[in-house]
This record gives sequence, C-alpha cells and structure tokens, in this order.
Amino acid sequence: MPESLPLDLLQAETLLVNSIEKIYKTNSSDRILATLKFEGLKLMPIIFRLNNNLRNKKIKSCLLWSDAGGTALAQQQLPDQRMNIYSFSDALKSDSTCNNYDIAVAVSPQHYDYEIFEQLCETLQIKILAVNGRFEDSAVGIGSVGRERRKNFIASWQTGFHLEPITGGALMKAFPDPWMLFRSDTDGYRFVCSFDSRPNSEVIFETLNNQ
Repeated sequence: MPESLPLDLLQAETLLVNSIEKIYKTNSSDRILATLKFEGLKLMPIIFRLNNNLRNKKIKSCLLWSDAGGTALAQQQLPDQRMNIYSFSDALKSDSTCNNYDIAVAVSPQHYDYEIFEQLCETLQIKILAVNGRFEDSAVGIGSVGRERRKNFIASWQTGFHLEPITGGALMKAFPDPWMLFRSDTDGYRFVCSFDSRPNSEVIFETLNNQ
C-alpha cells in the first residue's frame, strides 16, 4: 500500500488507470466510481487520456456524456474516436452497440441525470465507470420510495479511485488499497492512517487533530 500522494495530475491519472484495470480484471464490480475533486479541473482531457490508457491495456471503452452538447464537443475534439462517443440517451437507444465494449465511461453524471442514468445502468450489460459523478441531492426523490430507490442505486457502486483535497489534508482511495488519510504539514503531506470504508467528516476531523 503506497503511503504517499501522487506528486502531480499525471501520477494521479496513472494510479486511476491502474486501479480501474485491477477492479476490471478482478471483476469486483460492474459499477465503478472514480473521483478527482480539484477546483477548476478540466475533465475532458483527463477523460481522453483515460480512454487511451484503457485501450492501451486492451480494455475497450466507450465514452458517455449526459447531454448532446457535451457529446458533440467531445466528438469534435476527438474525431478519431467519435464513433465511440455517445450521449446517455443515444447509448440507451443503441444499447446493443454499447454492449460491444468492455467498459462504458460515464462523464460526470449528476443528480439531475438520475432517471436516465439509472435506466442506462440497468440496460447496459457491461461495466460502467462513472467519473466525477454526483448522485445525491436533497431536493430530488422526495418520498420514501424515491429515497430508498436512490439509496440502493448509490450503494450499488464501488469506489475504484478517489483523490480529494480536504481541510488540513487529503483523502485517497486506490483499489484494492483501503481509504488513506493524509495530513497537510508545512513540509508536505504525511500519511496518517487508513480506513476500510470511507470516513465521514467527523472522523476525519478527529483523526487529523488527534495525531
């Protein structure tokens, strides 16, 4: 288990790809989460590099955007891969085509995409990697049935990679390693401890301030 943070974005992306490859090969989950939480992060170039790196590892991937505008922009910027880029609605209509891939990379699915994205996940018969997804929102799914359905959907995902700066430190998860908490000191980040499951904000605060 590495007890250090990646030095830069490219190192983080290497960890991301290696984690996805491991979770793919071990068949640990059909629904995989990957999160890079950095302010001002330009996600599209990362997605393009992820796509290329997965294909270099013989994992055939397609890219899914929630809206037609994002899909068109991605197709324009990556013309040689345009036939592998779909919107959620197009992928849902042509699910048999998407099922020819090894993994579908869903780019930043949000809580307002929940209905179509859940339907897409139920329809596709391949692994789905959601990058920087956000499924929870207090204003959506009012009523016990809606809340329970969303709760079950969220619980069906396994974290493959997570890297997030937090107050006083950073939180990282790289499959198959546990969650790792780092403290920010004057001379850099130091590993504090690991957790089997993601620690909540209270546990993080207490741990960072009691070490």
